[in-house]
Amino acid sequence: MSKNLSNYLINCLEDASHAQLPSSTIPNFSLSDAYRIALEIKEIRECKKENALGIKVGFTNKSIWEKYSVNAPIFGFMYSTTVLSKERLFSPEKFLEPKFEPEIFFKLRRRPHSEMSDMDLISCCESFGIGV
Repeated sequence: MSKNLSNYLINCLEDASHAQLPSSTIPNFSLSDAYRIALEIKEIRECKKENALGIKVGFTNKSIWEKYSVNAPIFGFMYSTTVLSKERLFSPEKFLEPKFEPEIFFKLRRRPHSEMSDMDLISCCESFGIGV
């Protein structure tokens, strides 16, 4: 089941076509199922020479959790094909329904820990940027 789903989702991405929500076709599809699929998609993308460069954290705003039936932030991979340097132009034409959401991102130099002061935490960051 999961390998078929992973390949199906990759094909939809590459063909810029709509995908059925996994939760609408797979009974009891869970967040742990989604993370497993995400790891399979990561393997497929890495076979295509796409590199995982970092992790995107979504649903950090607790006020929207109930609306989307989530109860924690959700993590996803960022790839060499989805992160652009300032020298490369972004081309929305390849996306089916591009949605622009401003983001702030951090590239970490070292791992932070919960006892750090604000200044110690900032010193963990190698660079900062703005994303959409």
